[in-house]
Amino acid sequence: MFMLIIQSLLLIALAYLIGCLLGCLAKKLFAVPDEPRYVTALPEPVKAQPVKAQPVKAEPVKAEMAMPAPAAPLAASPSAHAPETRAEDIYAANAVDMVIPAGKDEEAARADAVGSRPKVLAAPLASGKDNLKRIRGIGPKNESALNDLGIFHFAQIAALNAREVLWVGSFLAFPGRIEREKWLDQAKLLAAGTETDFSKRVDKGEVETSKPKK
Repeated sequence: MFMLIIQSLLLIALAYLIGCLLGCLAKKLFAVPDEPRYVTALPEPVKAQPVKAQPVKAEPVKAEMAMPAPAAPLAASPSAHAPETRAEDIYAANAVDMVIPAGKDEEAARADAVGSRPKVLAAPLASGKDNLKRIRGIGPKNESALNDLGIFHFAQIAALNAREVLWVGSFLAFPGRIEREKWLDQAKLLAAGTETDFSKRVDKGEVETSKPKK
């Protein structure tokens, strides 16, 4: 009985060994090889290299657009509000010393004692002499006397200064009349082209003393 048990154990042990051998052999023959495992290696850190700054040369920019030409200076044009030309400057370029008419030396000496001789014109300007009778107080006789002295235009009368007014008034033998009748004020208006009530009446022929003698 004892021998039977031992034999059974031996057979079992033998069967176990045979099974292990067969199992190992079968594993080698039929086993699926394991896939290799890949391990991603981390890249080594790169050392930062200092970057040298390169100077940038500024290139001159060429202008493509042509610069506008400078504006031509505007030609001066007469202004409607330009200051009125002074009467005393109008005839300055043509003024000459007065020549006393023949036979009037006594009157001239009397006038020289109280005033100054004005500068006059040798002849009327090309535009023609003014009608001095359009000034209140100047009739044909006084106009002729003024013309003989070289006074032909309103602006000449308007330009007289105080001493010249005294001279002319004394020469014409009516001192103070020029001031009283305001010849200079009337002459300034007429020289500027402005009519007066008296000049309008003269133009209409309504003033007998201003009409030419027949």
